[in-house]
Amino acid sequence: MRYDIKTRKNYKNFKVFRENRLDARAYFIPFGSKEAAKCSDPKKVRYSSDRVRVLNGEWDFKYYKRMKDLPDPFDTDAVEFDRIPVPSVWSRLGYEPPFYTNVRYPYLCTPWTEKPMRWATRSTIR
Repeated sequence: MRYDIKTRKNYKNFKVFRENRLDARAYFIPFGSKEAAKCSDPKKVRYSSDRVRVLNGEWDFKYYKRMKDLPDPFDTDAVEFDRIPVPSVWSRLGYEPPFYTNVRYPYLCTPWTEKPMRWATRSTIR
């Protein structure tokens, strides 16, 4: 699949708060039938519905140190991805140093001059 990411400049525009996002709504767990909903206790087994897909697992991941390193167009078939566990944090997996904390850094921290680019996708959904 090909993506023209570099032609879109919204990642630099702070006035764009959200794009391609659904409106906020109440959280609920869908069930295929009324009987299935009655037999389940979602407070104990959150993913007991046959209509809920858990996204935890192994994902394809590609890290680019700078936006200009990203191929244009981005073709997922031509990229060699790493595999990372989800949920996880790529800075803790060694892709970049941590860049935010709510306490003082215990070591010297210099900010980046360019923003890095990450790409994650789930190749197989069970």
